[in-house]
Amino acid sequence: MTSTVAMAGGKGVLPGHARPALLPADHRIKALRAQRGGRGVPVAAAAFCRPASGFVLAPRPNVKAQAAPLAVAAAPVAPGVYQATGVPLVDSLMAMTSVEAAVRHSITLLVAAAVGVVVGTLLLQAVDRTIGTKQQQEKRRFNIASAAIRAASKPAQALLPLYGVAYAATVVSALAQVAATKLTKDHFSLLCGGRGDELVAVLKWLTQLVQDTSELLVVIFLAWFAIDFKNRVFAWIASHLLRHGADEGGIVQLLNPLSTLFSFFILLAAGTTALGAYGVNIGPLMASVGGISVAVGLVTQRLAANFVSGLSLYSGRAFVAGDRVQLLQSGRTVLEGVVLEIEPLRTKIRDDDGNPVYLSNTEVGQYGVRNLTQGAASRQAKPTPV
Repeated sequence: MTSTVAMAGGKGVLPGHARPALLPADHRIKALRAQRGGRGVPVAAAAFCRPASGFVLAPRPNVKAQAAPLAVAAAPVAPGVYQATGVPLVDSLMAMTSVEAAVRHSITLLVAAAVGVVVGTLLLQAVDRTIGTKQQQEKRRFNIASAAIRAASKPAQALLPLYGVAYAATVVSALAQVAATKLTKDHFSLLCGGRGDELVAVLKWLTQLVQDTSELLVVIFLAWFAIDFKNRVFAWIASHLLRHGADEGGIVQLLNPLSTLFSFFILLAAGTTALGAYGVNIGPLMASVGGISVAVGLVTQRLAANFVSGLSLYSGRAFVAGDRVQLLQSGRTVLEGVVLEIEPLRTKIRDDDGNPVYLSNTEVGQYGVRNLTQGAASRQAKPTPV
């Protein structure tokens, strides 16, 4: 608080100081006490505040000094690319009363994990044999529950032991971290040769790593299961179409790129989830590749249009392989020939000169189609008048 000196009548103020305010005489002592933080007012100051003047000079608060902290506001800190997700097991063990209690609880978890891995593996093998025998008896029927169990059985048998090892490593490293934290700093530093802080940091990093690895195994299991189940569904659809002769338009050929597209999205979701499990913030990464995503989207737009046009050709069945067609534009024949093959992205036609012509499905959809084969068949099917 800046002190001020007033001249007679309170009109003069030292240069560079705030103009003092005039307070009534009954508030003089309180003002001085407030300036001193509630402490007692010296005798000399009390004598100075005599009631003859009627007013006492009190310094104004330094507005600039108080406003300075507001002017210098802390800039928001952007989230980093990596952020530790934390280990709930460490918090659970830290909440226990002693290290001995944490040890007993950790041993219980390790035994339960070992029993779960052994029993789970045996159960999965038994269920796999049972479902496999039942599925062989019903080859032509598709059971969603059986397909889901078979799709989950193989990745579960492969990844369950690895998950057990990762979980056991998480328990052991978490227990070591809790024990290192609960011990007195001098005792633990003596045991570690004066490197107690470094060892605790390494244990924290190791515990976080093995827990994130166990979560990664779960993500791999889900992605493996989804792709396997998708493959079973698409394989059954293809066999069903071929068995019933419903693939005249080549729908089975369309299932392969469609299955690949589904696999791509499954792997993309699995990769994003795995990065999140390891504490990687994908927000800045997505922002950095935003321009690339736009470019890729523009490039794949034409492919997507051809793919959708191929679906329209398959479902509309305007022509099939082997039909003789005419492609019309404004009533004029642009191309006439025999359809050789309908692919997911293009159509192959042999013209009258024997040359193969490849047209994207989007271009085929822009023309009018006159199917000469179907027209001849319909004329032959008409009864001859007697």
